[in-house]
Amino acid sequence: LSPTRVHGTASVMAIIRDISERRRAEAALRESDERFRLIVNDVKDYGIFMLDPDGYLLSWNIGAQLITGYAAEECAGWHCSAFYPRDAVERGAPQRELAQAALEGRSEVEGARVRKDGTRLWLRVSAQRVEWDGGNAVHCTYTDVSERKRVEDELRASRRLMRDAMDALP
Repeated sequence: LSPTRVHGTASVMAIIRDISERRRAEAALRESDERFRLIVNDVKDYGIFMLDPDGYLLSWNIGAQLITGYAAEECAGWHCSAFYPRDAVERGAPQRELAQAALEGRSEVEGARVRKDGTRLWLRVSAQRVEWDGGNAVHCTYTDVSERKRVEDELRASRRLMRDAMDALP
């Protein structure tokens, strides 16, 4: 509403817009976002989480909790280096992987990480830079490939033993 004077007479000008379609679109978007959030949060076979550009945890799904033992509330705001073994942190692995995702748009690595109970596991980690109006983040997924790594290591050890045994034959 806007008050105005026309030929000395006070009047009020009104503009009415039908925003029904916009409201329907906004509701549909909210519903879509909620469905997506529920899907991501309920995935159990993959850790799915988001980091800010500096590597601090923004989100953490149930899969990440099941794989690492850390609940989202427990590790919220932690730096991603908290999940790496000390020697990997000393070598700069977390920063190197974040820098690769920032520079190239994505990073794919396999490496050791540490569970809450202190045991090591082997993860395949995929990190991708995400941009939106509010800024940047790094979207990450990881899969526990510890069993595959264990089998590969055993196979290599067996091959070494066989090679050594063959070399020892007269």
